[in-house]
Amino acid sequence: MNLISIASVVQELSRNHEQRHATGEIQNREDVFSETAAAALQNYHNGPFAFLAFDPRIDTPVTEYVETGALTADTGTRVLLLMFAMEQSSPLSQPSATELGLPIDIRTGEHPSVTVINKLFPTLKRPILPGILFFDELLEPVEAVYVSLAGYLTVSAVANVCRTVFAAINLASHNSNTQYDDFCAVLLRERIVYSRSQPACFREWLYRVRELAREFRGEVFALFKMAL
Repeated sequence: MNLISIASVVQELSRNHEQRHATGEIQNREDVFSETAAAALQNYHNGPFAFLAFDPRIDTPVTEYVETGALTADTGTRVLLLMFAMEQSSPLSQPSATELGLPIDIRTGEHPSVTVINKLFPTLKRPILPGILFFDELLEPVEAVYVSLAGYLTVSAVANVCRTVFAAINLASHNSNTQYDDFCAVLLRERIVYSRSQPACFREWLYRVRELAREFRGEVFALFKMAL
């Protein structure tokens, strides 16, 4: 799979932007998801984003599915997939939320994927990982759809449901306007569990996701099928 760090993606897309400085290099971490950078990413992609949330320590079927490389084909032509990648030695019990300076809670031993998904849902409606979060707007607050992969206990089961879900989101996507009611209708018909989030600004959410990944010696990566 052609996984590229999200910081490198945004830097490349911003390189020739008239509002960027001559080198095109991002000077600080805040620039990665500035409005200009997020707009460049959204204009380039012009389709739904997906965030694959899983804990590789316990979500073995999902981890093995990712390792097969099948996501390159399974995600289709319309979806830009994002995911965490962290060092195996990353200490998941540290640091604390106060040390991070982020308005989110980190429980001891909790994988960052759990933390960032929980941020989008009220306490009583928090979904169970693993799963895939879909959204198609970075700059304006929008709802997202979270598709649960919990309960799929083999690699083939995970692969089959992912192929169904990605096929449905590709079909429901028209330019930058994804018809989420149509997408959810397919999920209902296929008896696939999903949740709809409260509206959120996903530019800010992705910034927090990346900052959290960096604190755990990791990064957020995007799956690209062609060169930028």
